[in-house]
Amino acid sequence: GMVLAIGLLVDDAIVVVENVERVMGEEHLSPLEATRKSMDEITSA
Repeated sequence: GMVLAIGLLVDDAIVVVENVERVMGEEHLSPLEATRKSMDEITSA
């Protein structure tokens, strides 16, 4: 159970980081703004 939970947490973190990098590259936003936009995109899905 615990290993699965840690795996899901790490997987979610990777998705967030990849999305932030994509937004920074495509829209030339600062890391903070890209993180905010990415989290809005991910949490609204």
